[in-house]
Amino acid sequence: MNITCAKYGRYLKIGQVSWNLGQLRWSDLNPSFANAKAISASYVQVMADLVESHGGDSNALIRKAALGRHRDADPLSFITLGQYDALLREALAVTKNPALGLFLGKAIKFSDHGTFAYSALSFPRLWDAMKVGMKFSKLVNQVVDIQLEEKTKFNIIKIDTAYFSGDIYHTVLEMVMSLFCEILRFMLNEEISDIEIDFCFSAPEYESEYHDVFESKLKFNAPTNEVRIPKALANKPLIMANPDVARKFEQECDKLIEKIYQPKSYHQLVHEALYLCRGSFPQLDDVAEQLNTSPRTMRRRLQEEGTSFKQVLDEVRLDLASRYLAMTELSIGEIAELLGYTDQNSFSHAYKQLTGYPPTTYRKQLDSA
Repeated sequence: MNITCAKYGRYLKIGQVSWNLGQLRWSDLNPSFANAKAISASYVQVMADLVESHGGDSNALIRKAALGRHRDADPLSFITLGQYDALLREALAVTKNPALGLFLGKAIKFSDHGTFAYSALSFPRLWDAMKVGMKFSKLVNQVVDIQLEEKTKFNIIKIDTAYFSGDIYHTVLEMVMSLFCEILRFMLNEEISDIEIDFCFSAPEYESEYHDVFESKLKFNAPTNEVRIPKALANKPLIMANPDVARKFEQECDKLIEKIYQPKSYHQLVHEALYLCRGSFPQLDDVAEQLNTSPRTMRRRLQEEGTSFKQVLDEVRLDLASRYLAMTELSIGEIAELLGYTDQNSFSHAYKQLTGYPPTTYRKQLDSA
């Protein structure tokens, strides 16, 4: 693996991503995307109230995250990834509760989603509402990737983010997963113990709190983060179904997306396309086709944004390596395979070339921390 990097004291810089050689870890937030949109500003107050309930100072939290009060904020107003990152970090520091993400998801009420909360109940089945919810999510969230799949026994919601690693990754996934489960409970008006939930990281020390929050079948160290809904539940008729209201809401949602949704940069789009493939990295031509553009145009747009396809692939590969080493129990050989290396030695050599340390040393430092 040929990686171009420059040294800055104790740091290496690959593209726009910094590696701290002293701490042997990636920056949790890629600075290239710090000013990109993250989530609706309306969620800021929910987090502030949760911090207050845990004995923290919500005003101090918002000041330190460089945010203003958003109690009556336009739900279509966004905070940036940098602000979201700062908000999450400060909330974790103030509450000293690593499981905060679980409680944040539960704290977001179904009614906090405004029109969607009530229009969703108008669809014929739960799964119909989930499909339109995918559209609605673009209006309140641009940091989490959500995909729907229909299989023989289950309908599946896959969830991931291409922008955070480390503890913040845990927090974001815990928040979104617990929020989804709260939405499902509300819409189905019943327990969801038959739902299966997978996480692509190892069980945290507070695993017991997962079982308290989800009350579902949980699995850690899975290939992906996903919620599997049995067909009977996914196809369950909603008692307040109203086709006219459902159709009108979907039309309004489409109009809003067309009016206000701003496409992401090519750097973001390529980063997501590669990151979310989890090692089965497509070629440049394949990514261009996925983005409905030509390879030539994609190369030019990436160049205009100060990067290249190879640079983005390098940063994604290394960030995933860091995530797998820190957050899973996968062997070095298994990680090498996931990242597309021919063997364990090739991965270890490439990793050491960049960081000065073999991956085993990084993992040992984490274990002893």
